[in-house]
Amino acid sequence: MIAAGRDVVTVQRALEHAQPSITLNVYSHLWSSAEGKTRGATAGFMAEIAGLGEGGGVGAI
Repeated sequence: MIAAGRDVVTVQRALEHAQPSITLNVYSHLWSSAEGKTRGATAGFMAEIAGLGEGGGVGAI
């Protein structure tokens, strides 16, 4: 679930942990790979936004 990009609360509920902190204490090291996915998604979004200035216009979104 973590590798697929699920958030802490979703994983916590699936594992039936009482608190998200329990999930983070046990599995926080696995979210580091999710950071790369977030950076990639942000970079793609910013590139898309930057492309709007080249005739894309607001309607292009």
